[in-house]
Amino acid sequence: MAHCSYEAGILEDPSKPPPDGMWTRTVDPTKAPDTPTDFTIEFAKGIPVKVVTSDKAVTDSVEIFRLLNQIGDKNGVGRIDIVEVLSPRHDELFCVCADLLGRIDLSASRAAAATTPRA
Repeated sequence: MAHCSYEAGILEDPSKPPPDGMWTRTVDPTKAPDTPTDFTIEFAKGIPVKVVTSDKAVTDSVEIFRLLNQIGDKNGVGRIDIVEVLSPRHDELFCVCADLLGRIDLSASRAAAATTPRA
């Protein structure tokens, strides 16, 4: 759920794989468990309000974030490999994304989650 990127050096050469030691947030997918990790996410008005695994249930938004990241880490979820090619449009795209993110009202999301009954 969180983004972490690595750039420069060997990563800029698409003919070479990234070094194994660079991954600090996820397990190598080839070393991840061969069995699925079952969990359920409950939503209220589009906002996650509860995550249930076989051994725990969490409802606090920070704990939901942490638990989902732990599940992703353990299972090698979220890795992508891209080589970016910067262009004159890169700065324009960045500005559009920053503008859109600035329009998101997180306080409304938090308020909706806080007023939603949780089981």
